[in-house]
Order: sequence, then structure tokens, then C-alpha cells
Amino acid sequence: MYLDDALLYNQGYMISINDLDSPLFYLFDYDSRSFKINMSFQHFHQFHEIHILLSGRASHLIEGDYYTLQPYDIVLLRPSMMHKTEYPAGGDCRRLIINFRVPDDSPRAARNAAKLFTALRGRGAHLPLYR
Repeated sequence: MYLDDALLYNQGYMISINDLDSPLFYLFDYDSRSFKINMSFQHFHQFHEIHILLSGRASHLIEGDYYTLQPYDIVLLRPSMMHKTEYPAGGDCRRLIINFRVPDDSPRAARNAAKLFTALRGRGAHLPLYR
């Protein structure tokens, strides 16, 4: 079995739990992107974002640093981190975006989110990219 066959893919599939203004918010955006719809500017969110590149190549500009992504790289973005994703000319790139907000009044949820980000970064690494 090829690695790509192990992951079912349904383009344009999105699951949203609560709305963006809710204290507890999740959004799973499973789609493809291409050079034709690159972001024209950096932006930030008031929620966490996990970007997983599933196929193709991409780059991410994060807080002024440039990262080249390979398939299955995971980018971790805390709230208010300036970022921008760019996809090269050529075929579409599949990706999964997970956005979530941790409630301010839930110390346990905040600790768990911190553990997730620490675990994915690895020992002593401060990069927002997990390869």
C-alpha cells in the first residue's frame, strides 16, 4: 500500500464546530490549493492553526521567516502569528487545516493545547514546523 492510499481524501470537505466567535471553536478544512489562489498578503488569526501539507510542495512565511514544506510537514501557528502560505506553479497541493480556539476560562484546555504544541515541536526546538 502506498502512503497516499492510506489517507482518504475528499476535496473541499469542511467540518466546523461552533462559530468563529465561540470560546470553543474547531474548523477542519480538507482541500487543495494551487499557485492560482496564493495568498497575496500575510495575516494572523485569534485562534490556533495547524497546517498539514498532504501532497505537493508549498512554502510558509511565518513571522518573517521562510519555510519550505514537504508532504506531511506540520506547521503550528499560535494566535496572532503573522503568516502566509504560497504554492508553486504546477499541480494542486492537498492540505488539511485545523483551526481551534481554547476557551480562556479553561486552564486545563490551555495546558493541553500547550502540551500539544510543545510535543510537536520536539525537544528544544522553537520552529513552528514539524517534519
